[in-house]
Amino acid sequence: METSTKSLVKAQYHHFIPRFILRNFAHPFEVPAGPNRRRRKRSQNGCYPGDPMLHTFSFAGSSADIGESPVAKTLGITDMYRDFADLDNPHHIEEKLSKLESRAAVIINTVRKAFEKKENGIWINRTDRDILRKFLFIMKYRGSTAHKRFYHDKPDDYSSNDKERLQDYMRSKGFKKPIDVWFDNINAMLDLDMDPEQGWMTRLLEQVYPDDAMWFIAHVQMMYLAFCTPSDPKGEFLLSEFAYSIHEGPVHFDYDIGTNKTSEGCYTEYHCFAAIAPQLMIVLRSFMLPVAEEDVNEEIKAWREDMFRQNALLLKTHDLQNVQSILKDLPITKASNFYTQPHNNTPGSSGSSAWSPRSTDRFCFKFFPISVQQTDRINFIMLENSYAASTMVFKTPSAAKRTLQEYLTTPCEINGLRSFKTVENMTNDPRFLFIKKLEQLVSKLGTNITATISSLGLDEFEKVRQKLADSFPKEPTGMIKIYTKLGGSGPTLLQDLDQASKMLNMRIKIDVWSKHLPPSTREDIREKLGHMFCTLPTRRLYFYLKRVRVMLQGGKTADRAMASQMKIEELMEGKGEGGEDVIANAAHLIRAGRLGHLLYFATINEIHKSKILGPAGSICDCGIEGVESGARGWREMVRVDPMFEAFRTEMGSDVGLGVGRSGVGVEAVEEKIEVMTRVMVRRNLRAVWENGLAKEDVKGLEKVLFETVFPCPPG
Repeated sequence: METSTKSLVKAQYHHFIPRFILRNFAHPFEVPAGPNRRRRKRSQNGCYPGDPMLHTFSFAGSSADIGESPVAKTLGITDMYRDFADLDNPHHIEEKLSKLESRAAVIINTVRKAFEKKENGIWINRTDRDILRKFLFIMKYRGSTAHKRFYHDKPDDYSSNDKERLQDYMRSKGFKKPIDVWFDNINAMLDLDMDPEQGWMTRLLEQVYPDDAMWFIAHVQMMYLAFCTPSDPKGEFLLSEFAYSIHEGPVHFDYDIGTNKTSEGCYTEYHCFAAIAPQLMIVLRSFMLPVAEEDVNEEIKAWREDMFRQNALLLKTHDLQNVQSILKDLPITKASNFYTQPHNNTPGSSGSSAWSPRSTDRFCFKFFPISVQQTDRINFIMLENSYAASTMVFKTPSAAKRTLQEYLTTPCEINGLRSFKTVENMTNDPRFLFIKKLEQLVSKLGTNITATISSLGLDEFEKVRQKLADSFPKEPTGMIKIYTKLGGSGPTLLQDLDQASKMLNMRIKIDVWSKHLPPSTREDIREKLGHMFCTLPTRRLYFYLKRVRVMLQGGKTADRAMASQMKIEELMEGKGEGGEDVIANAAHLIRAGRLGHLLYFATINEIHKSKILGPAGSICDCGIEGVESGARGWREMVRVDPMFEAFRTEMGSDVGLGVGRSGVGVEAVEEKIEVMTRVMVRRNLRAVWENGLAKEDVKGLEKVLFETVFPCPPG
């Protein structure tokens, strides 16, 4: 049997952190002292004098170690991006990544050199800034955290909280493995041209798994970039394999009653970090946090505070003190430019109505000195989120030792809130074991310290368990009956409510970051999101639509924000009843693939009072067999029968349709035919129902179908 050369492609070591970054933390290798030192050209580990080496903390074993490791073999994994499905070029993703890294390296090295020359800041044009922003997100998305999230052969092995959405996406796109989705997403992101007109956002949503496409967009559109450096000359930043995946901000943990375990639920990224040198850190800061130079404008300040309040509610708290940033006082500002007047304009807008973004726009980024406490807190955040790391890198042993000592002895609470070293238990919690390994490292560096640790304790979990148990409805209600009819049950109830909350959270965030886009673009993005939601389990979509109804019809801003966190009892009270309930009651009449579609437009069209020809499509594809067959027959008759010629002529003046939303031509005629088809179906609806369909609730269903989902003039 002939061996294929395609299967003999050489394995490659892929870095989580690029080499050009690691070299900034490196020192030249020296052959260890010994009697034969002069004759030895390399040590037993294969390193030559002068090779770039890294000081490391290793956590891979049962105990922690201090060591030295070559840049070439540190903070990476073999064949992480190898696409085994592509036999011709399995390393095509790494090749694309290397091209982006090369472009980013030029920009970052230019920044680093300006910093080392003691310059106050650096000017970067829009194209280079966007390359840097893309690089930072892909560094986050391609890292070890994402690798663990996607690296599965079977869809059922995927365990993140978007499991069902990802599986639906895989089915719709024909992907067999979660890793295939990851590779496809990275490819699309790498190929993305971030045009100044921002059309890239719509393209990204079309080409990438929507959850992650929106994560990319929020990362770029809802955060601004700044460069920070320790004000203490001896201060340094740590670097771990998770360094570019770490954020600072509040996290809401979900509690699983069945397993008695917690998992990360909703969270907010107030700050993201990317160390590019031991004394130079890129910080991305959320637009929700104060911006002094903009907040003199009361309208901007009110908008920012409103976003902050809504975000707090999405994290399931009314107390804003519970969701404050521990780096709120970080002394950074947005980059300056020649066109924005922050005192007078909304964030990101121009002082001139004729202005439009150009690739040649330039931004001045300053180097901001930060205090010892702020430097420590960034390092503490790095340590807090590295409990699963196998390796951590540092430049100077003395600086690293001081950081570990400060972390282990610092109070667990900041402003009365648990912030650091909080563990579930004092036995086998990975965070607890990691802290004990840090104690070992400090001991090996010459100091014995016992860490201060905060334990949540089993009593608090029991309280959470009881609270969730009490939230179940005591008696079945009409809404629970509908939920059951859509496939729901007791074991799925809490998960569906939680997922519906996250769906609305996603919708709100999209509306926030797209605020300054053209209305047509925003509407296009909303429609794509809506179509994606229609593919999810209809029982979950039903709860989402209930929350949307409260949000859009609830009145006060706080009421709208709380829609994503409505408790079961509040939903049971019958708030926001509407067309979706009528459709759900008739679910047994509707084709499975169209039920979500009808539920969605029964709610959205009713709320927005959609025009006659809205986005719901044709009555001939409504999903109800008897209605569809009757509609197709009437459509052909309306299109060709001479008896309808006069009726077609009268359409413009009688129903206000004019020549159709398409103006003139074939499309306008087809729109008239669609409206006339709806009219004729509605006039003869009784005959349709009698043709093998149930008669109960006919009146209510008729009203929803022909006044909301597929509106038409009275028959």
